[in-house]
Amino acid sequence: MNGAWLRKYRRHPLTILTVSPVIGCVELNAGTPADQLPIVTDAVETAEQFAANQVLIAGQLGFNVQDAVANAFASYANIKLEYHNTNSVLPDPPGGPDWPDPDLSPSVFQTYASNHRDTTTYRWVIFYVNHTVHNNTTSCGYGGAYTNTAGTNAVWTHPTPRWTFVFLTDIQQHEQTLCSPNATDQQLQNVVTHAVAHEYGHQRAGLTEDYGADSISFHHGPVPRNRVDVMTPLLTTQAVVEARGHADVVFDSYGNELKGDNSTCRGNLITNQSVR
Repeated sequence: MNGAWLRKYRRHPLTILTVSPVIGCVELNAGTPADQLPIVTDAVETAEQFAANQVLIAGQLGFNVQDAVANAFASYANIKLEYHNTNSVLPDPPGGPDWPDPDLSPSVFQTYASNHRDTTTYRWVIFYVNHTVHNNTTSCGYGGAYTNTAGTNAVWTHPTPRWTFVFLTDIQQHEQTLCSPNATDQQLQNVVTHAVAHEYGHQRAGLTEDYGADSISFHHGPVPRNRVDVMTPLLTTQAVVEARGHADVVFDSYGNELKGDNSTCRGNLITNQSVR
């Protein structure tokens, strides 16, 4: 089983802001879809454990996050996200209440997803859940989510192995109590927005991390000035500033990609847009 796991949200303490140049020489309007690109609708099932649901409903965080994520996928690839909440009191995982470490027990997540979703009606799913033992409760570094991926720029052909778990109570605890400075409610919402968009990019189009060799191979496009591609892991101060500081997200894009283009996030979203 392949997994795009929460290493991308392990926060490294940095004190110097490092600003990387924007890739490319043209700044584009974010994700303007080609006129002829069809609209594809994703029926996205959402479900959450009780404590995670309390985070979602506080200040309408869940509504605002899902709206921002939907706007991003619509503007970059004409993928229309329609959310369908099916359960706000998901049970604990086997051996709970805590979730196991995805690195050590990935099958627990697949089994749980299979038992608590409707693949006939909904082809995509996001679970908002509580604490995983992978994350300590004493320092800022943490993992935010775990997505089962089919491979580089690839999507599972059947919905059963398509799923994302967002460890929402961990994100809140770390951002608002363990990371310094503590995040405001708006900053928390922004971080969750970036986490969900990042993970849905993995699930929906097999998007890779905008980091290292994958960055060189699959993230050639520019982003608006002083912004960071949402597929960039939170390993630098610049990426953390992006996640906390913006209510919207951006993907790297030239704005003119066609199906079959794997050189940018937008190209891969368009390439996989028709997957059902």
